[in-house]
Amino acid sequence: VAASLFMASCTKSPDTNETFYEFDVVPVQLFILMYDANGNNLLDSSYVANNNFTATFRGQTYDLKLDVATKYISSVFKGFIYTTHPITSQKVLYFGGLSGVETIDNENLTILCNNKPNIITINNKLIKNKDGMPEIERSFTYNGKKYMGWQEIILTE
Repeated sequence: VAASLFMASCTKSPDTNETFYEFDVVPVQLFILMYDANGNNLLDSSYVANNNFTATFRGQTYDLKLDVATKYISSVFKGFIYTTHPITSQKVLYFGGLSGVETIDNENLTILCNNKPNIITINNKLIKNKDGMPEIERSFTYNGKKYMGWQEIILTE
């Protein structure tokens, strides 16, 4: 899990031959898919245009914004966006990017669609492993199903 959530580099000091490590932690980003009971993807432009979506996190409510597809990971908080997934090209709801080094301990993100709340619990923790190297423990939980930090979250309508 940790290898997919940060990048690392190391160099040796020319004076002391000591090794220095530098880590770049991927922000907390949620890519959310939405399907009906028959497995049909609901996130086409007409469904999104005809339904009211908001996201609430830490007492702040965000209206859904439209965005263009990007091919990079945003290191700044962009909010709640209807966009195209940068890898799969699927239409998704995106929330993020929250700081990847911040501890987020069982905090709820509520996605409201047509007054129906969908609660996603976020966990993110930067820890040190037995060798003293950093690792990220990141997961999301929705309706009792746990998603690892890189998986898309699937909501059902």
